[in-house]
Amino acid sequence: MIKYILISISLLILIYIVSTFIIVYNFTKDGYRNSEAYIVEKSSDDLSYSIYRFKEDNPKYKLFTSNEKGEIIYFKDYSSEKYYHVMFYFSDMNLTVQCLLDYKNADSLECPFLLYSISSGTNFGSWKDINTKDLSKDKNRMIKKKFETEILNNLGKWKHKRWYN
Repeated sequence: MIKYILISISLLILIYIVSTFIIVYNFTKDGYRNSEAYIVEKSSDDLSYSIYRFKEDNPKYKLFTSNEKGEIIYFKDYSSEKYYHVMFYFSDMNLTVQCLLDYKNADSLECPFLLYSISSGTNFGSWKDINTKDLSKDKNRMIKKKFETEILNNLGKWKHKRWYN
């Protein structure tokens, strides 16, 4: 009888701990938790400069639109409180890719770089998040592979960010 009481109390404590963890996680989770996370072996300053140089040397990846006069207007990457937002345009797919350079969590040798979402063309009203049900598995895999081969491979040495690194 005492054995069953101890098991019951142990289970209640375990349920309490797990539910507390879930509640805390849901209130503190980052909005970008589904992003494909990479680590680029450069400081955040070096990486942002490499991105700038890459786009200057490869203007086909610059995100642009035209105004009513037909003039081309390029979108500029920008900083927020926590991230540096970077956009790449894949003209062959008519697809905009949004990335986040996590300079707040960067150290002097490595910078987290997140592939976050995509949008058809330059219409920013149709964002679809990477690694979610927004995209089919095949399209998700294809976009990540294209990003890795065409963008990351040109920015320097990189690796996937995993929970253990």
